[in-house]
Amino acid sequence: MNNKIKKIIILGGMLLSGILFVLGFTNADAEITIKKKDNRQEIKTEKTVKAEKTVETAKTLEKAKTGKAVKRKGWYTAKSGRKYYYKADGTPVKNRAYRINGNLYLFSKSGILCTKPGFKTLNGKRYYLRKNGTLAVGYRKIGDDYYYFSKTGVMYKNRWAYARGYKFYFGKNGKRLTDVDAVLGKRSSYSIEVNKTKNTVTIYAKDGNKGYTIPVKTFVCSTGDSTPTGVFSTPYKYRWLGLVGPCWGQWCTQIQGNYLFHSECYTEPNDNNSLDVAEYNKIGTTCSHGCIRLRAGDAKWIYDNCSLGTKVTIFTSNKNGPFPKPTEKKLKSWHTWDPTDPDMMYKCRQSGCRH
Repeated sequence: MNNKIKKIIILGGMLLSGILFVLGFTNADAEITIKKKDNRQEIKTEKTVKAEKTVETAKTLEKAKTGKAVKRKGWYTAKSGRKYYYKADGTPVKNRAYRINGNLYLFSKSGILCTKPGFKTLNGKRYYLRKNGTLAVGYRKIGDDYYYFSKTGVMYKNRWAYARGYKFYFGKNGKRLTDVDAVLGKRSSYSIEVNKTKNTVTIYAKDGNKGYTIPVKTFVCSTGDSTPTGVFSTPYKYRWLGLVGPCWGQWCTQIQGNYLFHSECYTEPNDNNSLDVAEYNKIGTTCSHGCIRLRAGDAKWIYDNCSLGTKVTIFTSNKNGPFPKPTEKKLKSWHTWDPTDPDMMYKCRQSGCRH
């Protein structure tokens, strides 16, 4: 390098130093500025890394949602608290009921475990989720009604099922019917059971070689202390018959001797507008002279449907029958006809009463 070039470099450096000195910008300031730039670059890099991680996490979650390339197995709880279950091959359980360690669970279309108790509908099928998070199976009482659920948790609708030694029918809403007369149609034979303790009469239909295991309906009744127990066969029927009192009963079916199924008592012969209201309001209690008192409509059903020779079993037991005991509203003193009597229903329409 010749002397002229050296002089120019020296003079340029001195000039630059002078300018920086005049502006108050020292070498130390230059170093700080460089460090700040480096820090900003580091911060930017850190944000970029976090963003990349977020994107990667999103991709992982997206894979979990689509069921592709999932590495999880068994139960998984997301940050949201939602639970999922992955099978042995790594795919999530979705849109179905699934059994895990003997318990049946329900998973939504997106694979989320259903946990809120109550009825659930998935793919047109009805389920019931219990408080412990598992699905109900078999014969279950929910609220005041009974339902039946298959081994996969699906509610039975419009079909029969066996439970507790009986054959029950479950209707279009899944509820067990307590009167299957319309479903069965009239049968050639029935069996009748009377529980003196509960004051109920239950009608059974035959289920092939399984015997009389189909509960058709249950009537509320009034028995008496002297009502005999045992197994009987109905020998006679009477449209109207004079009873102890004196009083009269209609739709009478003899059980044995002076013991019959009959309507509640009437104070006038062959007059179904002379109902003894006080006696009618005792129905469901033990108050008869030994006969089995029924509402007129129920007595008529036995009279019309149960042929002579029908088996009648009378017993005492605190055990509940297949259906609950029906309740009956009390009548006002002026209501001198039985509201279940098909020949007197017009009186209810005329008076505007509701039963």
